[in-house]
Amino acid sequence: MKKKQHYVWKYYLSSWANESNQIWCRRDNNFFYTALENIAQKRYFYEAEALNDLEQEIVYKQLASRHPSSIIVNASTLNVYDIVSRGDEEQRRCGLEEYHTEIEHKVIDTIKLLLNKDMSWIEEKTKKIDFCNFLGIQYTRTNRSLMMQKEMIQEVLKKNPKYNDNVDPIKIVKVLNMVMSNHIGNWIYSSGLFSLISNNSDVEFVTGDQPILNIGEKHEDGVAKEMKIYYPLSPKIALLISNYYVENDIHDENEVKKYNNFIIDASFEQIYASSKCSLERACEVYSSKES
Repeated sequence: MKKKQHYVWKYYLSSWANESNQIWCRRDNNFFYTALENIAQKRYFYEAEALNDLEQEIVYKQLASRHPSSIIVNASTLNVYDIVSRGDEEQRRCGLEEYHTEIEHKVIDTIKLLLNKDMSWIEEKTKKIDFCNFLGIQYTRTNRSLMMQKEMIQEVLKKNPKYNDNVDPIKIVKVLNMVMSNHIGNWIYSSGLFSLISNNSDVEFVTGDQPILNIGEKHEDGVAKEMKIYYPLSPKIALLISNYYVENDIHDENEVKKYNNFIIDASFEQIYASSKCSLERACEVYSSKES
Protein backbone atom coordinates (compact mmCIF):
# COMPACT_ATOMS: atom_id res chain seq x y z
CA MET A 1 0.00 0.00 0.00
CA LYS A 2 1.16 3.51 -0.78
CA LYS A 3 1.67 5.13 2.63
CA LYS A 4 3.02 8.51 1.50
CA GLN A 5 0.06 10.24 -0.12
CA HIS A 6 0.59 13.64 -1.72
CA TYR A 7 -1.94 16.43 -1.33
CA VAL A 8 -0.04 18.44 -3.97
CA TRP A 9 0.60 16.54 -7.20
CA LYS A 10 4.25 15.50 -7.60
CA TYR A 11 4.14 15.92 -11.38
CA TYR A 12 2.97 19.51 -10.91
CA LEU A 13 5.82 20.25 -8.48
CA SER A 14 8.39 18.81 -10.91
CA SER A 15 8.31 22.14 -12.80
CA TRP A 16 10.31 23.58 -9.89
CA ALA A 17 12.56 20.53 -9.43
CA ASN A 18 15.86 19.55 -11.05
CA GLU A 19 16.43 16.43 -13.16
CA SER A 20 16.88 14.38 -9.97
CA ASN A 21 13.48 15.55 -8.68
CA GLN A 22 15.04 17.69 -5.96
CA ILE A 23 13.31 20.92 -4.94
CA TRP A 24 13.90 23.77 -2.51
CA CYS A 25 11.43 24.00 0.35
CA ARG A 26 10.82 26.32 3.29
CA ARG A 27 9.13 24.92 6.39
CA ASP A 28 9.12 26.53 9.85
CA ASN A 29 11.57 29.18 8.57
CA ASN A 30 14.05 26.44 7.58
CA PHE A 31 15.27 26.22 3.98
CA PHE A 32 16.27 22.81 2.67
CA TYR A 33 16.79 20.84 -0.54
CA THR A 34 14.86 17.58 -0.74
CA ALA A 35 13.19 15.04 -3.01
CA LEU A 36 9.64 15.58 -4.22
CA GLU A 37 8.75 12.36 -2.43
CA ASN A 38 9.31 14.08 0.92
CA ILE A 39 7.10 17.15 0.59
CA ALA A 40 3.35 17.93 0.50
CA GLN A 41 2.46 14.47 1.73
CA LYS A 42 1.15 12.69 4.79
CA ARG A 43 0.79 9.07 5.78
CA TYR A 44 -2.51 7.74 4.41
CA PHE A 45 -3.78 11.29 3.92
CA TYR A 46 -6.76 10.10 1.84
CA GLU A 47 -7.85 7.26 4.10
CA ALA A 48 -11.66 7.05 4.03
CA GLU A 49 -13.80 5.92 6.93
CA ALA A 50 -17.52 5.19 6.64
CA LEU A 51 -19.80 7.95 7.93
CA ASN A 52 -22.06 7.14 10.87
CA ASP A 53 -25.71 8.24 10.90
CA LEU A 54 -25.06 11.65 12.46
CA GLU A 55 -22.16 12.36 10.08
CA GLN A 56 -24.37 11.45 7.13
CA GLU A 57 -27.05 13.79 8.49
CA ILE A 58 -24.61 16.70 8.54
CA VAL A 59 -23.33 15.95 5.05
CA TYR A 60 -26.85 15.65 3.58
CA LYS A 61 -27.86 18.95 5.21
CA GLN A 62 -24.90 20.61 3.52
CA LEU A 63 -25.74 19.03 0.17
CA ALA A 64 -29.37 20.14 0.46
CA SER A 65 -28.22 23.76 0.61
CA ARG A 66 -26.55 23.49 -2.79
CA HIS A 67 -28.14 24.45 -6.09
CA PRO A 68 -30.59 21.76 -7.33
CA SER A 69 -28.60 21.40 -10.56
CA SER A 70 -25.71 19.95 -8.54
CA ILE A 71 -27.70 17.06 -7.02
CA ILE A 72 -26.63 14.40 -9.52
CA VAL A 73 -22.91 15.18 -9.61
CA ASN A 74 -22.74 15.61 -5.83
CA ALA A 75 -24.55 12.31 -5.29
CA SER A 76 -22.03 10.65 -7.62
CA THR A 77 -19.12 12.12 -5.62
CA LEU A 78 -20.68 11.00 -2.34
CA ASN A 79 -21.09 7.52 -3.79
CA VAL A 80 -17.36 7.38 -4.64
CA TYR A 81 -16.45 8.16 -1.04
CA ASP A 82 -19.04 5.71 0.31
CA ILE A 83 -17.79 2.82 -1.82
CA VAL A 84 -14.15 3.45 -0.89
CA SER A 85 -14.93 3.88 2.82
CA ARG A 86 -16.70 0.50 2.98
CA GLY A 87 -13.97 -1.47 1.20
CA ASP A 88 -11.17 -3.56 2.63
CA GLU A 89 -8.18 -1.99 4.38
CA GLU A 90 -6.25 -1.31 1.18
CA GLN A 91 -9.23 0.22 -0.56
CA ARG A 92 -10.07 2.44 2.42
CA ARG A 93 -6.49 3.66 2.70
CA CYS A 94 -5.61 4.01 -0.98
CA GLY A 95 -8.88 4.20 -2.93
CA LEU A 96 -9.17 7.99 -2.93
CA GLU A 97 -5.47 8.34 -3.74
CA GLU A 98 -6.12 6.22 -6.85
CA TYR A 99 -9.18 8.36 -7.62
CA HIS A 100 -6.96 11.47 -7.67
CA THR A 101 -4.33 9.70 -9.75
CA GLU A 102 -6.89 8.88 -12.46
CA ILE A 103 -8.00 12.52 -12.62
CA GLU A 104 -4.39 13.73 -12.80
CA HIS A 105 -3.46 11.39 -15.63
CA LYS A 106 -6.24 12.86 -17.76
CA VAL A 107 -4.63 16.32 -17.72
CA ILE A 108 -0.92 15.57 -18.16
CA ASP A 109 -1.06 16.47 -21.86
CA THR A 110 -2.94 19.67 -21.05
CA ILE A 111 -0.33 20.69 -18.48
CA LYS A 112 2.41 20.08 -21.05
CA LEU A 113 0.60 22.30 -23.56
CA LEU A 114 0.19 25.07 -20.99
CA LEU A 115 3.88 24.95 -20.13
CA ASN A 116 4.51 25.49 -23.85
CA LYS A 117 2.06 28.44 -23.83
CA ASP A 118 -0.40 26.48 -25.96
CA MET A 119 -4.09 27.08 -25.16
CA SER A 120 -5.48 25.12 -28.12
CA TRP A 121 -6.82 22.38 -25.82
CA ILE A 122 -9.51 24.72 -24.48
CA GLU A 123 -11.50 24.27 -27.71
CA GLU A 124 -11.85 20.53 -27.03
CA LYS A 125 -14.84 20.04 -24.71
CA THR A 126 -13.65 16.83 -23.05
CA LYS A 127 -10.19 18.22 -22.33
CA LYS A 128 -11.68 21.40 -20.89
CA ILE A 129 -14.12 19.48 -18.67
CA ASP A 130 -11.34 17.21 -17.40
CA PHE A 131 -9.04 20.15 -16.68
CA CYS A 132 -11.70 22.22 -14.89
CA ASN A 133 -12.59 19.18 -12.79
CA PHE A 134 -8.90 18.73 -12.00
CA LEU A 135 -8.53 22.39 -10.94
CA GLY A 136 -11.49 22.17 -8.59
CA ILE A 137 -9.98 19.12 -6.93
CA GLN A 138 -6.51 20.65 -6.65
CA TYR A 139 -8.12 23.58 -4.84
CA THR A 140 -9.79 21.45 -2.15
CA ARG A 141 -7.58 18.38 -1.74
CA THR A 142 -4.80 20.09 0.25
CA ASN A 143 -3.94 19.80 3.93
CA ARG A 144 -4.65 23.52 4.38
CA SER A 145 -8.14 23.12 2.97
CA LEU A 146 -8.76 20.11 5.21
CA MET A 147 -7.67 21.94 8.37
CA MET A 148 -9.52 25.16 7.59
CA GLN A 149 -12.78 23.37 6.81
CA LYS A 150 -12.33 21.24 9.93
CA GLU A 151 -12.34 24.39 12.07
CA MET A 152 -15.52 25.61 10.37
CA ILE A 153 -17.30 22.29 10.90
CA GLN A 154 -16.22 22.24 14.55
CA GLU A 155 -17.89 25.62 15.06
CA VAL A 156 -21.10 24.24 13.54
CA LEU A 157 -20.96 21.17 15.79
CA LYS A 158 -20.58 23.28 18.93
CA LYS A 159 -24.01 24.80 18.28
CA ASN A 160 -25.75 21.42 18.43
CA PRO A 161 -25.05 19.35 21.58
CA LYS A 162 -26.46 16.15 20.08
CA TYR A 163 -23.32 15.86 17.96
CA ASN A 164 -20.77 16.31 20.78
CA ASP A 165 -18.27 13.45 20.52
CA ASN A 166 -20.41 11.42 18.14
CA VAL A 167 -19.00 12.81 14.92
CA ASP A 168 -15.56 13.13 13.38
CA PRO A 169 -15.16 16.51 11.62
CA ILE A 170 -12.28 15.20 9.49
CA LYS A 171 -14.50 12.52 7.95
CA ILE A 172 -17.17 15.11 7.19
CA VAL A 173 -14.69 17.55 5.65
CA LYS A 174 -13.14 14.89 3.43
CA VAL A 175 -16.56 14.35 1.87
CA LEU A 176 -17.56 18.01 1.69
CA ASN A 177 -14.24 19.04 0.13
CA MET A 178 -14.82 16.53 -2.64
CA VAL A 179 -18.26 18.07 -3.18
CA MET A 180 -16.87 21.62 -3.06
CA SER A 181 -14.42 20.71 -5.81
CA ASN A 182 -17.41 20.02 -8.09
CA HIS A 183 -18.71 23.55 -7.60
CA ILE A 184 -15.34 25.20 -8.14
CA GLY A 185 -14.72 23.12 -11.26
CA ASN A 186 -18.18 23.95 -12.58
CA TRP A 187 -17.64 27.69 -12.09
CA ILE A 188 -14.29 27.49 -13.89
CA TYR A 189 -15.86 25.62 -16.81
CA SER A 190 -19.01 27.72 -17.16
CA SER A 191 -17.80 31.22 -16.22
CA GLY A 192 -14.01 31.34 -16.03
CA LEU A 193 -11.88 33.07 -18.65
CA PHE A 194 -8.35 31.67 -18.86
CA SER A 195 -5.32 33.96 -19.03
CA LEU A 196 -1.88 32.39 -19.39
CA ILE A 197 0.72 34.64 -17.78
CA SER A 198 4.32 34.68 -19.01
CA ASN A 199 6.84 35.88 -16.46
CA ASN A 200 9.56 37.80 -18.28
CA SER A 201 11.10 39.35 -15.17
CA ASP A 202 14.20 38.26 -13.27
CA VAL A 203 12.06 37.06 -10.33
CA GLU A 204 10.59 33.56 -10.48
CA PHE A 205 7.12 32.40 -9.50
CA VAL A 206 7.17 30.23 -6.38
CA THR A 207 4.48 27.76 -5.33
CA GLY A 208 3.31 26.19 -2.09
CA ASP A 209 1.28 23.50 -0.37
CA GLN A 210 -1.87 25.43 -1.37
CA PRO A 211 -0.86 25.97 -5.00
CA ILE A 212 -4.24 27.05 -6.36
CA LEU A 213 -6.25 29.79 -4.65
CA ASN A 214 -8.74 32.59 -5.07
CA ILE A 215 -6.91 35.93 -5.04
CA GLY A 216 -10.04 37.98 -5.76
CA GLU A 217 -11.12 40.86 -3.56
CA LYS A 218 -12.77 40.00 -0.25
CA HIS A 219 -15.38 41.61 1.97
CA GLU A 220 -14.39 42.76 5.45
CA ASP A 221 -15.52 39.41 6.91
CA GLY A 222 -13.15 37.57 4.57
CA VAL A 223 -15.84 36.26 2.21
CA ALA A 224 -14.80 36.54 -1.43
CA LYS A 225 -16.36 39.29 -3.55
CA GLU A 226 -15.19 37.65 -6.75
CA MET A 227 -13.56 34.53 -8.12
CA LYS A 228 -10.05 35.11 -9.44
CA ILE A 229 -8.16 31.83 -9.37
CA TYR A 230 -4.37 31.86 -9.51
CA TYR A 231 -2.34 28.73 -10.28
CA PRO A 232 1.42 29.01 -10.97
CA LEU A 233 2.57 26.26 -13.35
CA SER A 234 6.33 26.84 -13.34
CA PRO A 235 8.82 29.56 -12.37
CA LYS A 236 7.91 31.37 -15.59
CA ILE A 237 4.29 30.42 -16.38
CA ALA A 238 1.07 30.89 -14.40
CA LEU A 239 -2.65 30.54 -15.00
CA LEU A 240 -5.22 33.12 -13.95
CA ILE A 241 -8.94 32.39 -14.23
CA SER A 242 -11.52 35.12 -13.65
CA ASN A 243 -14.45 36.90 -15.26
CA TYR A 244 -12.13 38.89 -17.49
CA TYR A 245 -8.83 38.48 -19.34
CA VAL A 246 -5.62 39.94 -17.94
CA GLU A 247 -2.32 41.03 -19.44
CA ASN A 248 -0.40 37.98 -20.63
CA ASP A 249 3.18 39.21 -20.24
CA ILE A 250 4.79 40.41 -17.02
CA HIS A 251 8.03 42.38 -17.11
CA ASP A 252 7.69 44.12 -13.75
CA GLU A 253 9.21 42.02 -10.96
CA ASN A 254 6.92 43.73 -8.45
CA GLU A 255 3.97 42.10 -10.19
CA VAL A 256 5.60 38.68 -9.78
CA LYS A 257 6.31 39.44 -6.12
CA LYS A 258 2.64 40.27 -5.65
CA TYR A 259 1.62 36.85 -6.95
CA ASN A 260 4.28 35.17 -4.81
CA ASN A 261 2.91 36.94 -1.75
CA PHE A 262 -0.49 35.40 -2.41
CA ILE A 263 1.08 31.93 -2.49
CA ILE A 264 3.07 32.47 0.70
CA ASP A 265 0.08 33.95 2.49
CA ALA A 266 -2.07 30.93 1.58
CA SER A 267 0.56 28.31 2.40
CA PHE A 268 -0.09 26.03 5.35
CA GLU A 269 3.38 24.69 6.13
CA GLN A 270 5.55 24.70 3.02
CA ILE A 271 6.68 26.94 0.15
CA TYR A 272 8.66 25.69 -2.87
CA ALA A 273 11.03 27.17 -5.45
CA SER A 274 13.57 26.08 -8.04
CA SER A 275 16.49 27.60 -6.11
CA LYS A 276 17.36 28.67 -2.60
CA CYS A 277 17.93 32.19 -3.86
CA SER A 278 14.42 32.41 -5.35
CA LEU A 279 12.87 30.99 -2.19
CA GLU A 280 14.76 33.29 0.17
CA ARG A 281 14.01 36.28 -2.04
CA ALA A 282 10.28 35.57 -2.11
CA CYS A 283 10.08 35.00 1.64
CA GLU A 284 12.13 38.13 2.35
CA VAL A 285 9.77 40.24 0.25
CA TYR A 286 6.77 38.70 2.01
CA SER A 287 8.27 39.41 5.45
CA SER A 288 8.88 43.05 4.53
CA LYS A 289 5.29 43.32 3.32
CA GLU A 290 4.02 42.06 6.69
CA SER A 291 6.13 44.52 8.65
